[in-house]
Amino acid sequence: MPYHVTVERDVRHPETGVVPGLDRLFEDPEVELSFLGPDRGPELAPEDLRGADAYVSYSYDLTADSLAGVDSLELVTRAGAGYENLDLGALTDRGVVAAHAPQGPTASAAQATVAMVLACAHNIPRQEHRLRTQGWETARDQGFELQSATVGFVGMGLIGRKVLSDLAPFREDGLEATVYDPYLSPEEVDELGLEQVDLDTLLETSDIVTLHVPLTEETRGMLGTAEFERMQDSAYLVNTSRGGVYPDEELARALREGELAGAAVDVFEDEPGVEGNPLLAIEDIMVTPHVAGVTTDSLRRIHRIMAESIHVHKNGDPPRNVLNPDAYEQQTGERLPKDKETPSFRG
Repeated sequence: MPYHVTVERDVRHPETGVVPGLDRLFEDPEVELSFLGPDRGPELAPEDLRGADAYVSYSYDLTADSLAGVDSLELVTRAGAGYENLDLGALTDRGVVAAHAPQGPTASAAQATVAMVLACAHNIPRQEHRLRTQGWETARDQGFELQSATVGFVGMGLIGRKVLSDLAPFREDGLEATVYDPYLSPEEVDELGLEQVDLDTLLETSDIVTLHVPLTEETRGMLGTAEFERMQDSAYLVNTSRGGVYPDEELARALREGELAGAAVDVFEDEPGVEGNPLLAIEDIMVTPHVAGVTTDSLRRIHRIMAESIHVHKNGDPPRNVLNPDAYEQQTGERLPKDKETPSFRG
């Protein structure tokens, strides 16, 4: 019997008929591919998954109800680093292995983050807004040099580390970097040349705070009015991680009342339903539609990682970046090799 893979969206290239990065699945005669129609989601129904050995997930919610009566499914692989749409408990209970592709968007997301950090340091969003709306003489607003600043990292996973690496020339010139990450070992802190501080200290001392955490029960709402009030009124917030880490209205209020100098935001609560989001009404901050980790290069890399996981699973070997090792043991009777677990990351 063919190994059936269901892909959440039909993102085949119109000329080649192949999803860039999933090429090996299209070329494998033992793999049968199907694509969900555009009328599916936002929560998967059992009929979307029946008959599938593996499922390629992008954003639709996969819940316990989605798995009702689904007996064939053995592997779900999620695009990118996030996985908040997957009910890992339900998948583990059913012995379905869940994996993701956190290495895929790392370089692109870090590149976008550095661009936002630089834009904040130069007040580019405010400069552009004032030039367009008020004219030349009112457009000038002094920024600052990173070599004399402190950047505080909330979370130091794959993306945070890549941002830190990309900022190396500024660190050589004097940029200070601090981190709040309760999962980072002292050895890792020393290796990265960082100062580990508590969250309050990081907020109080950073010129730019950049967030690199997934959305989990632990991180949901970890920032809010009290935390924004702790930040310097000259400081900026950069968020290319996940919406829901703070209430958008509370960040908008802090910006309106001058408790922060500005922000660069790529992610929002309740996206993609951002109509009426208070952050969009603040014209002199930078906002983008959750595209920091989305480039032609990152999408191809993400799909290659997912295709590799599907390919090795089909052949009886453990996939990489597994989120629920217990499901693998339940499915195979063997312990998942440690190097196949998802890396310790928070971004």
